[in-house]
Amino acid sequence: MIRNAPGTTPRGLSRDRIDDDGSRPPPGSARIQLAFVQRRDHDLLATQDRAGPTVSRVFYLVLPRWCFFVAAHAKTKEKNLDVRLEYRRVELKYASHHMFVNREHKLLYCAVPKVACTEFMRLFFRLQGKNKDRGRWRGDPHFRSDKPLFSGIDPEEATQIINDPEWTKFVFFRDPAERLLSAYIDKFEKGARYGHSYSVRLYKRKHMNFSDFVDVVTAPSKITAPRKRSDLSGLHAWTNPHWRNQRFMCNLEKFLPAYNFVGSFSKLREHAELLLRAKGIWDEYGASGWTPTQHNVRRKRNKNAINNLSEGTAMFAQNHAWHRARPQDKRHDYWTQDLLARVKAAYKLDYDMFDAIGFRLDGPPTRGASWAQNKSRHFLCLMAPEFAPC
Repeated sequence: MIRNAPGTTPRGLSRDRIDDDGSRPPPGSARIQLAFVQRRDHDLLATQDRAGPTVSRVFYLVLPRWCFFVAAHAKTKEKNLDVRLEYRRVELKYASHHMFVNREHKLLYCAVPKVACTEFMRLFFRLQGKNKDRGRWRGDPHFRSDKPLFSGIDPEEATQIINDPEWTKFVFFRDPAERLLSAYIDKFEKGARYGHSYSVRLYKRKHMNFSDFVDVVTAPSKITAPRKRSDLSGLHAWTNPHWRNQRFMCNLEKFLPAYNFVGSFSKLREHAELLLRAKGIWDEYGASGWTPTQHNVRRKRNKNAINNLSEGTAMFAQNHAWHRARPQDKRHDYWTQDLLARVKAAYKLDYDMFDAIGFRLDGPPTRGASWAQNKSRHFLCLMAPEFAPC
């Protein structure tokens, strides 16, 4: 065994190493320890042929990372330090158009597709004020160029916002199986309204029934890194957002502990009112005005509806989405016991996250704070994604 001479540094690390900010890390710092672990991983990978099969690689690669993670967590707990989450530019870019921000009311929203995101996006346009928006908030918000996106701010301000307890960071979750079926009916079965069904646009097939779609979604995902947008099979960070794992949206894997309002799609009307009342904006922005879009009103040629456009109903009192569930859909006919079991197994990461934060589909709103303590049991996904469908 080769040992370092007294007064020298581990192989691959320079005693004169200088960080990006121009400072030298203190001796024994976490940055040096992590660099040493990463260097050791590199050496072990170089000798993987001698180390044996995949099981040996798991032992040599995962165990050092896990030990370092436990040691760092224990040191943080011992010092009684609050963990400060920091945004990087690449994380803001990944969040893209799925995060909305309103500085006046200190609201930050993670929009999960197929979980009422359209109406919440309209809410953020309405919060901008009538003089600025001129009533356009009732229209389709998805393709507007003036969306108040979180990704448009710099990482320093994003870090300040995500750690500020005065800000309300909220997200709504939905049962993954129910959400997957909703995505199929909207994007595949009735996808012609978008020009082409997703079966043609994504998979170059003229038609895909629900069983075919489940086969694609539950297929083993490629474990090559980095992931590519062209990886259409399985579930991973680049899966189409309409059926991507909810815990992968908005970097929730990392930032969910900062979210202080986690609502349920099953109790959408009730939880939305609780959220807006807590911010003191329900009466002005949530209690009235939520009617069918102006486009739909014109199509109906209903003068009474036009006259009542400014009054309307409360937010989520009615579902006016054109892809909403209808009785004729008979959604229970799509499922077999086998399909449901496969889908629930494929979305195990989401169900595990729900359990970790105490989220119940028919329960009260919760918070994401407990995710920081419970996500360590998913360390294989976090520390060695090459060995897990992350």
